[in-house]
Amino acid sequence: MTSAGSSPARRHGFGHMGAGAVGSQLSSPLVGTWGPALFSDDTADDVRSMYRELIEGGVDDDEATRQVLTAFDDVANDPDYGPVLWLALAFTQSKVGRLAPDVAANALGVIDRGDGLERWAEDPKLLARRRAAVEKVRQQLVGPQPARKRLRPPKKHYTNLERGDLFVYRSGGVYVALRVARIKSNRSGESPILVVLDYEDPVKPTINSDLPDRVRGRWNRPGGTAGPWADVIFQPVFPSLEDLQALTDLGFEKIGTLPPRPGDDEIKDHWGGGWLALSKGLDRYVANTPRS
Repeated sequence: MTSAGSSPARRHGFGHMGAGAVGSQLSSPLVGTWGPALFSDDTADDVRSMYRELIEGGVDDDEATRQVLTAFDDVANDPDYGPVLWLALAFTQSKVGRLAPDVAANALGVIDRGDGLERWAEDPKLLARRRAAVEKVRQQLVGPQPARKRLRPPKKHYTNLERGDLFVYRSGGVYVALRVARIKSNRSGESPILVVLDYEDPVKPTINSDLPDRVRGRWNRPGGTAGPWADVIFQPVFPSLEDLQALTDLGFEKIGTLPPRPGDDEIKDHWGGGWLALSKGLDRYVANTPRS
């Protein structure tokens, strides 16, 4: 059984965008949950992703269900994560016209018993939002089922950035530096994960400069605003083979290649957007960073 202080290991690399920022603003009842919506949860997100990927790959409905339940067998009877598994699987199946009767029965049992709601009980507003999310699942399951849908694999995106690429960007009279920590691969293709380095100086760094990774700053300051460097890990939403040119056009300069660092393979994305949004974000953080 999984304790309330930890979340099941994610089965895939299908991480959510922006979860780090959102999660820090909620009093989430469990690690891996960043809101009361059904899919604001690592387990639900992984269940949906795995099921859809199997169907996209041509796996039979029953076999896809069996594989998902096998993969998540360790949480099926957990009082916190078990209800999430059944709700996510049933809702996902129903949306594509493939709702299995036994999955529907388990999910409706979760709803009727109120399973999993107790972890939201400390915050009446979040509890109300969770109840609404669960009721949405019920309506989806008991209402007219949509026609069976054929799922096609998503268009794959690839990047021409490489692991270890070191970039500098000049903003507000100082240089900041970023490195490509790893290339994330999943069913959608590849995308680079960039980490901002702890360097702000009028002098352009070199490959031999002291360039430690920047520690992420506070997100939720008084007033709900983002503090300096509240996001230091970046994953582009739509990577492409034009990434290097796009960065160059925005004023980024590749100055070399850094070797891999311990923990790079475990780095998760915390913020996603386009390259223009990245440059503007760096400009904002540089402008808001106090200097002596």
